Amino acid sequence: MNKRAVIITPTGEKSVVEFNKDTAYGIFRTALDGYVQVVPLPFEGKEIDLWVNEDGKFRGDLEFNPIATRLWEQAYGQTDYIVGTAVFTNGTDRHGHTLGLTKEQVDALLAL
Repeated sequence: MNKRAVIITPTGEKSVVEFNKDTAYGIFRTALDGYVQVVPLPFEGKEIDLWVNEDGKFRGDLEFNPIATRLWEQAYGQTDYIVGTAVFTNGTDRHGHTLGLTKEQVDALLAL
């Protein structure tokens, strides 16, 4: 069964990508252009996952992502900023497999 993630680029372009337990890491790594780092992010009363390029700030060639940064600041205050493309998923199951977003979460992220 395919799951859904939302991708938001620094320019504000949004898309939905489908993945499964076998394709998730490859899809996210390609979208983020490198190794991935995932952090929990409170969003609309629930916790989702924010995936970013692990080396994004050190590379120096990834643009500031205002939408992802705004979501970070709403959750954690002005403690950090996001560069490059961001991918959003819905945590993990008891086996550690990445979960897809609900329709409501997808709609909310696409509306940003």
